[in-house]
Amino acid sequence: CCGMHRGLGTHISKVKSTRMDKWDNDQFLVPVRNIGNLVSNGYYEYSVPPGSKYVAGVKSAAGDKIDNVEAKKLERWIRAKYEK
Repeated sequence: CCGMHRGLGTHISKVKSTRMDKWDNDQFLVPVRNIGNLVSNGYYEYSVPPGSKYVAGVKSAAGDKIDNVEAKKLERWIRAKYEK
């Protein structure tokens, strides 16, 4: 998902890895790590109607890459969340 977010551009979605990217403020990094994806997704996806959430059809095609069909579905889901 991170690669998909990065590909959309920072005007739509901004992603930082807690391990790979540089963070300027440790006071922000610790809470972000503690909150995690599950809680943050619950917050950002609170108003998503039941049955509308993207559910992956496959885990991955190779490594962390997903096949093209699933990538398009995921891109539509992410854009629907952030391009409003």
